[in-house]
Amino acid sequence: IEIRKLMDTDVYEKARRVYSDARAEVISIMKESRMGRVPKADRAIRLMQEMSEIFIRERSALLGLTMIKDYDEYTFNHCVNVGILSLALGGALKLKPNAQVAVGLAGFLHDIGKTVTPRDIISKPGILTEEEWEVMKLHPVEGWRIVRLMEGVSEFTATSVYQHHCKFNLQGYPALKEGEKPNPGAHIIAIADCYDSMTTLRPYQKRFDPKEALEIMARRAGTDFDPAILNVFVRMLGLYPIGSLVRLDTNEIALVTRLNPEDPNLPAVKILYDPDGNRIPKPVEVSLTEKDPVSDRLRRMIASSVDSLTQGLIEVEGFFK
Repeated sequence: IEIRKLMDTDVYEKARRVYSDARAEVISIMKESRMGRVPKADRAIRLMQEMSEIFIRERSALLGLTMIKDYDEYTFNHCVNVGILSLALGGALKLKPNAQVAVGLAGFLHDIGKTVTPRDIISKPGILTEEEWEVMKLHPVEGWRIVRLMEGVSEFTATSVYQHHCKFNLQGYPALKEGEKPNPGAHIIAIADCYDSMTTLRPYQKRFDPKEALEIMARRAGTDFDPAILNVFVRMLGLYPIGSLVRLDTNEIALVTRLNPEDPNLPAVKILYDPDGNRIPKPVEVSLTEKDPVSDRLRRMIASSVDSLTQGLIEVEGFFK
């Protein structure tokens, strides 16, 4: 058990380093693109390969970090998060290792086309005008033009960037040629992109609890999303995805921090509020698999998700930094 704990500590520390490096690389790539230069892809590819290795050891290590949402630097964290989620979903779909890295890279680069979109449109807090929206809709095409020039990037990755807003029913953008359909990478990125956006608090959008976000996305299966791929995504994240706020049968409020592949009902959680509703100064992580030594019954079980009002009082991001 002690060896397992040491391994866990090591992989979580490596995950934080890789996440930080990936964020710095997104910033560098975006900067190069804004200056009209073709960014290099070699470091981004190596980072995706490192992330793939981390997933083999401990899936929760990187998935937890996707809960980091920097409001001031949303674009950079979002690109890293979509890359991680796309890579993970590629693994859950049992894509070959090279294909997993290719789709993770596409998620990482999916918004690079926004570097040529006017900043006043990108940063506008309200609803875009019809003219502004038409400009915004060009970013997958612009992204494709940039990505396909990057040395070492596959056509699969570039096409996934181009098609990631086409939607499953082909009612998105850009319009495809007659008979053409989005490749699997585009469907993967569409799901990862939407999930990360929905679970992020933004000036014009509330933050949805991860479980709530998945339920909303499920209603859009067959229109916006490929139903089969979305089903795999839901199973990958579990009944209560990392970042979910839950009420336990002890009346404690907790945050899901790690998945339990053996029993999705019993993840690891951090207790944030005691049974009387008092905030715990130093939240403690516990596994819901823990049993009472006397009765041999589980000490705690998830009773329900937390209501939206309570969710709004808790800043989830800080618990994953």
